[in-house]
Amino acid sequence: MNQADFWKLIEKVNQACPSRDHESMEAQIIEQLIHHNVDDILDFHLIQQEYYHIAHRNELAAAGEVMGIKPTDDSFPAFLYWLISQGKSTYMAALQNPDSLADIPCERETPSFLGFGYVAYKAYSIKMSLLDPQDMSDIYGAISDRGYYSPAPETQKEIYQELPDRADIDPSYTLEIIRVLFPNLYDKHADQIEKTGLYWEQRNKLLQSDCVIHARIGLGLRPKELYFEGTPENIAHFLASYKIADSILLTDLTDHLVVYSSGWHILSCPDEELHQEINRSLYPIQRSEEELRPVFSVSDWISREELDTAIFDEPPQWGQIFQPGGLTG
Repeated sequence: MNQADFWKLIEKVNQACPSRDHESMEAQIIEQLIHHNVDDILDFHLIQQEYYHIAHRNELAAAGEVMGIKPTDDSFPAFLYWLISQGKSTYMAALQNPDSLADIPCERETPSFLGFGYVAYKAYSIKMSLLDPQDMSDIYGAISDRGYYSPAPETQKEIYQELPDRADIDPSYTLEIIRVLFPNLYDKHADQIEKTGLYWEQRNKLLQSDCVIHARIGLGLRPKELYFEGTPENIAHFLASYKIADSILLTDLTDHLVVYSSGWHILSCPDEELHQEINRSLYPIQRSEEELRPVFSVSDWISREELDTAIFDEPPQWGQIFQPGGLTG
């Protein structure tokens, strides 16, 4: 069996199971494999593992997290096996651009299919029991007896010739990076973003920050309030992301004015040094010399008493004002 036969077999099973029910798919592919010879079953396993290891990429881990997959030892492999089970076109498209996963319907089954990684193991055991009921060997022993643990050289060459040439992302990705790289996938799963570990990791980081901004944005009849970390760079990108807003009022958590603007045009900033630092980041964005990046923000906040306990060693005095780098007396 070569890689073309591998994908044809998966496509045949997908056509037989249009609902993509995992239990039915697993039973179907095991049934198909049993009708192949033992060498084909071993080849299927080795080819599957090759594609599995190829898909071990940071950007697919990021995409999986947005889709509700936890980056754990069990969950991410289950996601990759699910991806392979979707067929060649879906798999290759995801390697080329994980944002393509936004086009995959996942209403009936979660994008997690660990059992698909064991179909060759089960098929081999059934096949051997039919050929020789006394044979107690498993697929791993059979592969070891072969003396090699990857697809045949010609098959492996064909596998890598078909792969897209795409650099991976840094493992320290954030929700903002994911939103920029995979906008369609992010939007599709926006309602469950707050359930992800990435969201809570960034929210906890914001909670511990000593430089939190309370933003009140005037957008016609739909004003909104947000909280974000108030570095000068973040403030610049935040203003630019609401450049058509009627008004933006940024205060510190003691309600002292930090910035008042009309869209991305700053009308008032009491701290001139901060004003200059914001402009150093804002002007390149306005001149299209730098790309706008999303700023992580939350729409709700804990009580002032809880906030004082969480962020400050002691409650801040109401006379404190915002300075670049945090709140100072």
